[in-house]
Amino acid sequence: MVFKTKEIQQMKFSKWDELNYYVELEKESLVLVPLEDFFDNNSIFCNDEFFGRNGEWVNFNEYGLMAFFRLINIPPYIINNLSKEGLASNVLNTFLREPSIRSKLKNYQFVINLHTMTVSGIVSNSYMPYSNHSFLKDLSLVFPDMMAEYSIEESYMVNSSLYLRLLSPNYKAGIITKDKNQAEDISRIGIQLTNGMTGRNAIKASYFVYRLIYSNGLILPCSEVRGIVVHSGKKETFRNRISKNILPVIEKVSDIPEKIETLGSISFDLEKLAEIDGAKFVYDIIPLDYVDIKKREKLRGKEKIDFDKEKLEEYINKYSLEHSRRVFHTLFRDNQSMFDFVNIFTEYAKTQKPREKTKIEEKTGEFSSWVLKNKKQFC
Repeated sequence: MVFKTKEIQQMKFSKWDELNYYVELEKESLVLVPLEDFFDNNSIFCNDEFFGRNGEWVNFNEYGLMAFFRLINIPPYIINNLSKEGLASNVLNTFLREPSIRSKLKNYQFVINLHTMTVSGIVSNSYMPYSNHSFLKDLSLVFPDMMAEYSIEESYMVNSSLYLRLLSPNYKAGIITKDKNQAEDISRIGIQLTNGMTGRNAIKASYFVYRLIYSNGLILPCSEVRGIVVHSGKKETFRNRISKNILPVIEKVSDIPEKIETLGSISFDLEKLAEIDGAKFVYDIIPLDYVDIKKREKLRGKEKIDFDKEKLEEYINKYSLEHSRRVFHTLFRDNQSMFDFVNIFTEYAKTQKPREKTKIEEKTGEFSSWVLKNKKQFC
């Protein structure tokens, strides 16, 4: 029997008042509780679902449980492959009786939602709590012009990790096509700012590209500047670090239109993409199944290239939706670009829930950055 977990919370917001209301509630509901408190209460795992004792029980969502497994160095499949009811709890309780594991866990805290008593993550005792409410407040104080001028695009909350997407009123990218039937292809440019409260997400800035004709989102990583603020150090210096590390990202947003237009000028060449081993980045966006992964690992040279060509063609056919099909499955257009290719995945991402959607958009952005760095190889 698989250890039972609660569903991961996934939300989307398109208005400031909706987001502000939610983070206000979230601020009051998430707390940090030292694992040492649970050990003092002689807590145990029970019914393959709960942890605690004497009426003080918590449950886990997937993120919280995986974080716990990582801490005690137990592969998830060991627990998930147990079939007998109650055996998962027995195995975990056996691990907890080990003095070295208990000693290690005493350096950590559960992130708990008080309304559901769900563990959504684990952080160290040195972790500096920084709520999404404080994050939005500090952004308004540190970057008042940006917060006033940029408009909010559909933003997301996944397990208390906020993906705030803001569009600039000034910067746009235009892609020129030879298709007379296609409307003007404009992408608006902005920033994605993320903050997490469960230990795995530092504050991070990336570039957000919103292709209007498809309503697709693409997240480009910051390659020239760091754009990260970790949840540690002195509280009184945190706001200054946000300004120091995020401001350079905002200042370079004007560089992104040229990158998008360059991506649109690179011709899509399936054979060339396979030859220069670009397929492995595509598989980061949507992974191959286990059988194909093992098969590809054994291939070399032309056999590997042929395998990748076949899979890339399969991906185009499988994941192209309404707009991408018009580009890749038509007799009237043969000038597809690499920007068209990445939009297969960002359009497909719209069919997914926020957790998977944001992941696909970020991985597609990493692939796009790789294409730009290697554009000469596509010539």
